Amino acid sequence: MALPQFAPFDASSEVWDTYMERFECFLEANDFTDLSGSKKRAHFLNSCRPEVFATARALFTPTPVHTISWDILQLKLKDHYSPAPSRIARRFKLHQILQDEGESINHYVACLQTAALDCEYRNLDDALVEQLVCGVKDIRLQRLLLAKRNLDLPTAIEEAQAAEMSDRSTADIQKFYPPRGVTSSMVHLQDVVSDEITDDEAEIDRLQASKPRPKEKCWTKKPPPSGCLSCGKQHPRVTCCFRSATCRCCGRLGHIAHACRSLPKPAAVPRPRRSAKEECFSISRNCRISEVTALSRSPSNNKLSMTVNIEGASCQMEVDTGTTYF
Repeated sequence: MALPQFAPFDASSEVWDTYMERFECFLEANDFTDLSGSKKRAHFLNSCRPEVFATARALFTPTPVHTISWDILQLKLKDHYSPAPSRIARRFKLHQILQDEGESINHYVACLQTAALDCEYRNLDDALVEQLVCGVKDIRLQRLLLAKRNLDLPTAIEEAQAAEMSDRSTADIQKFYPPRGVTSSMVHLQDVVSDEITDDEAEIDRLQASKPRPKEKCWTKKPPPSGCLSCGKQHPRVTCCFRSATCRCCGRLGHIAHACRSLPKPAAVPRPRRSAKEECFSISRNCRISEVTALSRSPSNNKLSMTVNIEGASCQMEVDTGTTYF
């Protein structure tokens, strides 16, 4: 009787460990578990792809591959197709797995368990619980799991599944009810008057745009004129020839100074300046100089001095010539 064929290995869609597990299931399903190692080796080499056979042949050159024991052949091919990465790198990869948006709890737990297979944890369940609690998307579920003291893996999965089903059921029920505070009649009324509300909003915007501007700090307002806003006369502003004129009072465009509604601050009156003679008089106006004597030169320092009679008293004063020598 011809042996059934086993599906060949495809590295693009399957890892080596999974392929070898399927091969063991194939042997068991066909009652080949009692076969010797040489029979299993021969059946495997016959069923694998030509590329796998060529790789096995190259790994054991110059020894013929059909003479290698079944156990050694498995180990050699596993080291080639599925080399074991660093334990630290595998654990780091596990800690980076977070629940995606819309991903179910069952699928997320399965991804964690698959990634933790080769992490070599002493207590695998504790590591899975830690990553499950830290990686779930729902903040409420995360708080619920963190509130439990002695949390094990089955309890964590059960709580997460219950919370997920509760959220889905609530969302399905709320689809048949309008939002809170809104009745069905209000929803229909809103649909009917939607156009009227739009018109009202447009009217409000128009009125707000026509409001006068706030008062400026540097201007005081005059009462609005009764006639044309550009010149003050009694005719429509549309026909006024001063619509594009520039005001000499405020500098704005659209009116003349006669119709200007803004008055500038009164200019500061310049303070009259006193003459040099008056300044000198203000210094000595309380003193009366009655007599001035002739100039005299001091023999010690070669400076000019003069005697001035002020209020009946003689005062010796030095003449400021602007230089030491005279």
